[in-house]
Amino acid sequence: MNTFLPLAAICAFFLPLQAQEEPDYLPTLASAKISAYLERPVAKGSQRDTQNIPATITVETIEPEAKTLEQDGKPCTCDLLYITTTIHIDGLPITFSRKWYQRSDKRKLTVNTPENTSYACRLTPDQLQTMADGISDMDPRDVDEILDKLQPAATPAPEPDIAASLRKEYADKHPEARALPRDGDIRLLEIIRPGYGITLILQDEKAVAMYTPKAGETVELLQNDRYMELIPLPQENHFIIIDHPDGHISRLLLYKIGGLWNHEPNTPACIFQTPGEYDIQWSLISWDWKAGTMTIRRTENLPGIGGKDTMDFTIPIR
Repeated sequence: MNTFLPLAAICAFFLPLQAQEEPDYLPTLASAKISAYLERPVAKGSQRDTQNIPATITVETIEPEAKTLEQDGKPCTCDLLYITTTIHIDGLPITFSRKWYQRSDKRKLTVNTPENTSYACRLTPDQLQTMADGISDMDPRDVDEILDKLQPAATPAPEPDIAASLRKEYADKHPEARALPRDGDIRLLEIIRPGYGITLILQDEKAVAMYTPKAGETVELLQNDRYMELIPLPQENHFIIIDHPDGHISRLLLYKIGGLWNHEPNTPACIFQTPGEYDIQWSLISWDWKAGTMTIRRTENLPGIGGKDTMDFTIPIR
């Protein structure tokens, strides 16, 4: 293998370092994904419309006459709208929530608009990128231009909580498994399978996940200072732990028991895990063994922008 560095790289290494200017803002992952999508070349024969991008806009709440802004050198009273926008890239949704201001005297959406009313529209690349960046208030005139295009659309049905349904299905089949009710959900304290058991315990003021095989010693899988969630899966040699080490952080870990060349037959191995990042939560959206994939969702809270982003990712599971 050639290990020599190119001459340009060697020269660059010895050049004096220059101060780098800090960017005005760091784009969110959703904003960066949208930017990459907009810059992507259009494949020959593709029907993709690069100038009119379909989107669904959901009005969460409206606060009438919430702020006075300056427009054309004159003050104008504006309503504050909390808007959630969804587009699809490569078949997966990207959703971002932002604050908009529209002129109160040119109100397109009435104050009496019920929550979760949805509209369909098409956005230009500049409009979509500005909305996703969310680094500054949009000009009310830009908001007016977008709102003029809105057409009523069916409000998307809320996606089922697959983790909650998997826990309930398991608890119904295994009433002997210890569980606690929690806000309409079930908090499983153990998963009992024919060849092993997973147990959540409190030890030295820490939450600990323990693995106990039918024959063998108990092994500690994970611990934190807060709590964890167990998600049983249809395939009995797989399970998921959602790790909540902090109220602002969650990460998803997928475990498999057996069938791995570098592990003992009855030893669990973490075959996938998400990073633990502040203000980011991960959740399970779907599990498709036949297709060999699961879909997980990344939700990022954005206090600086006053909104949140969600992105779905398809992950191979076998």
